[in-house]
Amino acid sequence: MTQEKLERTFQVPSPARLTLSNLRGSVDIQSGEDGVIIIKAIKHLDSGDAERTEIEMDQDADGSLTVKTQYQEKTSWLFRSARPCKVDYIIQVPQNCSLSVAGVSNSTAASGVSGLVSIKSVSGYIKLSHIEGNLKLKTVSGSLAGENISGAIQVDSVSGSVKILESNLESFTSSTISGNVYLQTILGIGPYRFKSISGNVKIKLPKGTNYSIQSRSVSGRVKGLKGNNGDLPQGSKRVIQGGNGVAIHHNSISGDLSIDSGFTSTTEEVTESSPHQNPVTKRQEILDRIAAGEISVDEALESLKRA
Repeated sequence: MTQEKLERTFQVPSPARLTLSNLRGSVDIQSGEDGVIIIKAIKHLDSGDAERTEIEMDQDADGSLTVKTQYQEKTSWLFRSARPCKVDYIIQVPQNCSLSVAGVSNSTAASGVSGLVSIKSVSGYIKLSHIEGNLKLKTVSGSLAGENISGAIQVDSVSGSVKILESNLESFTSSTISGNVYLQTILGIGPYRFKSISGNVKIKLPKGTNYSIQSRSVSGRVKGLKGNNGDLPQGSKRVIQGGNGVAIHHNSISGDLSIDSGFTSTTEEVTESSPHQNPVTKRQEILDRIAAGEISVDEALESLKRA
């Protein structure tokens, strides 16, 4: 496979700030030396239109760094089948670094950083480990996996599973469509809010954790709990475990909620819910529009959720 490689080193202040957008390929971000960001980009020339796929790296006066994969769309109908090349980024950043990453058909991995982390992915997985800070994560048609995360997480997922292991999350908020959520964490101040259409939610907590649960669902169930069910309207359940502890809120159409106060296994898998066909009939068309620069990742997320 023919490749074109580009490597640059930037001196950055603390906290460092990196914004990156990629169309096709992968992004791998690891912690490195303080005061330095090292960008390695590998463009796979035979994977698309190499001439019109460009890599841009710019540093603002305040030291923040912006990296982009740009694709200049051809206007002639003869070349409408052309697409951008795959670009793989391998990046080292200071441990104290805020990240903003967006990708289409792009996988993203990040490890060993602390700060504000925003990741948006369409048709690509997100993998995180040893992250500390506030995380905002959006994914379409891709899974999210994380471990050893401290701080707060906000997740918006369409047709993808979410699995967070061995973490210490002060709060967690998720909104999912046709995807399961598995969360293994120590509870903080909260809130912990789970909204789903057809995905199941499983929460694994340390033994002796106090919590209260309020679940509202059309056909979903609350499973594996010992507590007192409150006298609430049909379709709602309230469970108290060990007194009035941290509040957990669950809202679903057909997804179940289960709680396991054990923390006995870190390898337990969440079985994917079957079955439920995501009513997105024009997903590929939307992905193509993003690649062509006609709509943003945020607009794609909204379009797919409404479909």
